[in-house]
Amino acid sequence: MTPPDPSAEGTPPWVPVEDLFRTLTPLRQIFWGGVLCVLDFRINGFDILNDVLGMLLIAAGVFRLAAIPVSRSYARGMGFLKVVVVLSTFRTLINQFSFEKPPAVQVVWTLYGLVDLAAILVFTATMRLFCTAARLSEPAASWRTTMNLFIFLYALPLGILDLVWSVTIATGSRFHVDLGPAGLLVLIPLLIPLVHLFVSTSRMRRAALEAP
Repeated sequence: MTPPDPSAEGTPPWVPVEDLFRTLTPLRQIFWGGVLCVLDFRINGFDILNDVLGMLLIAAGVFRLAAIPVSRSYARGMGFLKVVVVLSTFRTLINQFSFEKPPAVQVVWTLYGLVDLAAILVFTATMRLFCTAARLSEPAASWRTTMNLFIFLYALPLGILDLVWSVTIATGSRFHVDLGPAGLLVLIPLLIPLVHLFVSTSRMRRAALEAP
């Protein structure tokens, strides 16, 4: 069986409305989990917004979304995300403990950040696939914008930083950047994709409520 032609008049959605509603809670879990991971506030060395809690929320959301049958491409993308989110949760948990890692392990540890960034892009692409299968043109376009924002404002700058940091560790050189209070301004571009992710999920929710 193949998905219906989105251009055909009167063609029913490929994804049932019930499945569309099933995305709402896990998408909120992923959004708030991402907020906890991006924001880092410490008092006396204690992380108020714990990254492990954020990753657990993201993992719960990913596994719930992966249970929704959409298409083969969607299933492959969600399968990749399930593997990455489990590994990333363990990595985040280990990062909570302070101990010296060998340089080779530090390089691998840092380069793994590129996998996390790739997973974010795969996630936005699978959500766009979901919306396209359900014939939700506005949310699908919104997820495409979300993906582009993550590419240019999140993945590219952080990916370059991970690569520079890996080379620094491998060569034994020093790399230090102290932005001081101006560092807060750096958070603004990083938050824009997260805000738009919230916008995209809200558009999916509105589409679900308006669906016949």
